[in-house]
Amino acid sequence: MRLFCFPFAGGGASAFRQLGLSLPKEIEVCPVQLPGREDRLAEEPLSSITEILDGLVPALRPNLELPYAFFGHSMGALIAFEAARRLAEEGTLLPRHIFASAHRAPHMEDRDPPLHGLPQDEFVERVKKYSATPDDVFADPELLDIFLPILRADFTVCETYTYQPGRLLPCPLSAWGGIDDDTVDSTELEGWRNHTSGKFNSQFFPGGHFYLRGAEPHLAERITGELIS
Repeated sequence: MRLFCFPFAGGGASAFRQLGLSLPKEIEVCPVQLPGREDRLAEEPLSSITEILDGLVPALRPNLELPYAFFGHSMGALIAFEAARRLAEEGTLLPRHIFASAHRAPHMEDRDPPLHGLPQDEFVERVKKYSATPDDVFADPELLDIFLPILRADFTVCETYTYQPGRLLPCPLSAWGGIDDDTVDSTELEGWRNHTSGKFNSQFFPGGHFYLRGAEPHLAERITGELIS
């Protein structure tokens, strides 16, 4: 069983290292590295979900010979959902399960005003509130010059995303969030139920938007329970 993991805005494949260590050997974690970060830093970050899928889905296809599942956190939840929809359109074998973490259901509008077009100083101040980026990055002008285009591109992906109605996915779907995450409420999390004809569950874990940091053993237990019975 392979678990493909899709990162949050500004995040890279390394964000899922601890989750991989927490899962049993029967589940191989395959973290997805998007352009513009970590070992793909030299590439331009992509600023639309369509661009991401155009590169991602062909790269996934040769690796779907084993049973697999998708886990996406925040922006990654959207990517996981839309990647599964595109694979469904192509008639490709679908994931055994989709785990959508820390993001409202795709058909629901963002309650927060968009950030991606803000001037740099204001953009930085707003992004800091998410507590995802180390303070060292904001304190180092050179690091900030590297990291800001990635963040701005990722926020553009999320804030320009437009849901297009389509067939329900037959995959079981789990929607998870942090109890103290003020960007996703229970109605928005429960809204994922409208996107699957399969089994659905939702759950809140202790913590905020990035509740998964430190909760990997608990997530691993839940993921294992859904994938290996």
